[in-house]
Amino acid sequence: MVDTDKYNEWFVMAQKELRSAKILFDHDADNEIVCFHCQQTLAQNDPQVNDKFADADLIIKARIDRSEIQMLCKLVEGLGHLGIVTTTDKVLGEVMIQTTKHCWTELKKLLEQMPIEIEFI
Repeated sequence: MVDTDKYNEWFVMAQKELRSAKILFDHDADNEIVCFHCQQTLAQNDPQVNDKFADADLIIKARIDRSEIQMLCKLVEGLGHLGIVTTTDKVLGEVMIQTTKHCWTELKKLLEQMPIEIEFI
């Protein structure tokens, strides 16, 4: 017997991921984060992909002075593959940092040592 509730749940989540990707794309977000949400749309339909990465991704919301956003992006980018920064609101200086739960501890320490003031929200 097919568990239609589970399939419906995946379909709803896939729609949310696709809607998120569209919103981010429409607001000039980095291509990496838009592609991530598109990939998640596909992963919602594949339990093997979904289970493999279920606990890996972590999204951290932060606020910094808007004039420092570009510097934050460059600094995090220069750290290798610890995270990806996406601007979510240029006016308010709000950003989203995509990382993994395994990298977050190290990335957070490095962010706190950077010459910019960052508030995690």
